[in-house]
Amino acid sequence: MASRDSIEWKVDTPNVKLGAVVLPFVTWAVIAVLALSALGYVAITHLNDLDRASQRHLATTALTLERDRLETLTSEYSWWDVAIEELFPIPNEEWIEENIGLHAHGNLDINLTVVVGSGDRVHVAYRDKEYIELNPDFAQFPDIQHLIREARASPMDPLKTTSGFAEIMGHVYILGVGAFSPEIPPEGAAPDPTRPVLIYGRRIGESFLETQATNFGFKDLRVTAATEPHNLVITSPTGVALAGLAWKAGASGTELTTRLIIPAIAVLTILGILAGFFLRRAQDMSKALASAADVTSLRNEQLRRSESEAVRSQSLAEQASAEKERALVELRKRNDELLVARHDAMQASQAKTMFLASMSHELRPPLNAIIGFSEILKDQRFGPLGSDRYVDYADNIRASGTHLLSLINDVLDISKIEAGKMSIEPEPVSVNDLVTSTLRLFLEQAHSGGVSISSDLDARDITIQADPRAIRQILVNLLANALKFTSPGDEISVTTKSPQSKGEKAEKTENDRMAIVVSDTGPGIPAEFQDAIFLPFNRGPEISDKDGGTGLGLALVKALTELHDGQVTLKSDKGAGTTVTVELPIGSAKEDKRTD
Repeated sequence: MASRDSIEWKVDTPNVKLGAVVLPFVTWAVIAVLALSALGYVAITHLNDLDRASQRHLATTALTLERDRLETLTSEYSWWDVAIEELFPIPNEEWIEENIGLHAHGNLDINLTVVVGSGDRVHVAYRDKEYIELNPDFAQFPDIQHLIREARASPMDPLKTTSGFAEIMGHVYILGVGAFSPEIPPEGAAPDPTRPVLIYGRRIGESFLETQATNFGFKDLRVTAATEPHNLVITSPTGVALAGLAWKAGASGTELTTRLIIPAIAVLTILGILAGFFLRRAQDMSKALASAADVTSLRNEQLRRSESEAVRSQSLAEQASAEKERALVELRKRNDELLVARHDAMQASQAKTMFLASMSHELRPPLNAIIGFSEILKDQRFGPLGSDRYVDYADNIRASGTHLLSLINDVLDISKIEAGKMSIEPEPVSVNDLVTSTLRLFLEQAHSGGVSISSDLDARDITIQADPRAIRQILVNLLANALKFTSPGDEISVTTKSPQSKGEKAEKTENDRMAIVVSDTGPGIPAEFQDAIFLPFNRGPEISDKDGGTGLGLALVKALTELHDGQVTLKSDKGAGTTVTVELPIGSAKEDKRTD
């Protein structure tokens, strides 16, 4: 009997140990599920917050871009002598409609035009292409008054405009405000706190919201009252909440959860099957261990080792899941950044295209008229003007108009090149003849400035296949730059070199190049600025506004040279002058033989 009791005790022992094995397994499984659920909840919440923050940033960017556009338009039309003459003291209604009224509303996407005089009286007001009567105290409204004061406090040169939000006649507008200033103000003139101002406004209404929703991908974008729920508040310059922007916020985290719920259920099902299989195996093992105490002990040890391995495997699985979630968050963050950059690039490209098209259409005809009429006045074709000073003034008008037209042509040329729409028409060209004829254009200017110009032309007088207009433009830009940055007593030289300029008797090949070298003894360019000197609108480190120019001269030289499959190099040291070398391919042997 004693022996039988001992055997029964050994059989019951495995059942006690089975519970000790199963309980930790179930506990770890529950902890793992809870940990994964908590991690998923945090990831989903974070993704949703990132979506909302990104959309708020896009909305702020849309409003900022519109403010920048209105500031630019206001600056262009308020820094204009003609506008001052036509508006004050007696407004020219026909001119107003054609330039800052109906024209602006029809072509510049403007809803509101207001001109406020020096006494804060409204001279002109247009809304949606119609003349309107505004409240006489319009300029005294706190938000309007704040913007007007800020615009009037800006310097005469360079003119700075301002912008902000204001409620006008029951609607919220984005306003650009600029004080009228002459194009060439008196030297040292201080800002006049009573200057008239020009106000351009864009209503935050259906058209504006539809455009921004299309450009930035907003869903159900709308304007709300400041007291209603909104995603972004619109604040006036005085700090008053005017309105809010609301839209249907994105929830990428929630969408991700929806896509992953079926795979998650499948994984949990597989884990449940594995757990059931594990428990079944444990029961079988407990029955087998009942036959012998030694065998039971051995199997229990094996179970403990298996449990330890399961815990380690679960830990590795959690780590892998966490790494996956972090990678997913980072990927979505990068994707959002790329989308923002893409939208910004599209907006910048669209603004550039609109500006260049408007500038070409609006500025070229009046500039040609100004130049033509000034030449008629200068030549006194219809009789004397009565004073020699009028002739000088007419000559100054013609020179200024010609200079401005040249700048506009440079801007349009560089835009065509960047868009890949500039083409050249090669023909046989004598490089020496082009250099000689171009130098004649600058002799008088150089002589009046005390600068000497010399040339050293290759005796072979090589003829190359090139577009003569483009090569002349290259020479004009290089010589104009050299004259601009040289002082009385400096020298400018132009040299042409062919591949056989040293007297070799070798046949020309299609890889041979003709070199045009323009050198000056001016102040030179510091080494740290030379890498960016050929970029558009880069005018160098020491160039002020009084020097003129747009910084497109060398950019056009490089672009036109590359259109000819040539290359341009620059060598300069500060205080030791500058040398620019333009190398152009001569052409194939067949072409050389025909042109010779």
